Amino acid sequence: MIEPIASSIKQTQPGTSFPTVSGKTINDLSWGVATRSLDNKLEYIHVLKAPKGKILILPVPEDGKLFGSASLLRNRKKVTLKQTGKGVELTLSEDEDWDPFNTVIQLTVSGMIPVKSKSCWINDTEFDISYEGRGWDYSRWERKHGDYDNDVHVTAVKGDALLFPFTGTGIEYIGSLSSDQGKCDIFLDGIFQTTVDGFAARLPGTKSTFQ
Repeated sequence: MIEPIASSIKQTQPGTSFPTVSGKTINDLSWGVATRSLDNKLEYIHVLKAPKGKILILPVPEDGKLFGSASLLRNRKKVTLKQTGKGVELTLSEDEDWDPFNTVIQLTVSGMIPVKSKSCWINDTEFDISYEGRGWDYSRWERKHGDYDNDVHVTAVKGDALLFPFTGTGIEYIGSLSSDQGKCDIFLDGIFQTTVDGFAARLPGTKSTFQ
């Protein structure tokens, strides 16, 4: 039964445009959940609670995506897409209706909304970041060290690295300091910049260690 929408379930990740708040159950959802393809070119809208009528209204994408087209995944029928500064409006055609269990709408990503502010926060779970090496581990909620979004990627293996491609005039590295943290080297465009030290006898919370 899931074959018509299998691509929205298999080999996917949680959606970043319309993320689900941690701890919510299906009864708490206003419309459903979202997933995305591994290459981040497709966002899948799982409508688990159908709206009245043919129109589903979603908020502004949290990751700044612009969508070019929308279609029902089960039959590839077009869904009317309207995206404004207030959100995303999806309208079924007159001959289509919501599936009683899970209507999946596929959104194609056409670009990104221009960033109006001079800077923005990037969390360690940003899809553009790649982690190289065998020692990386991910921790969420347990640390309570004041990390941004209360999560962190950590490694204790020398030589492990993270890569973050970006276009801009500057970047700032913000992390926590503690007695169990060490040093890391920072490179920009392949050129060594500095070594930052994450050690501190006492935990002072997060701190800008490079900019």
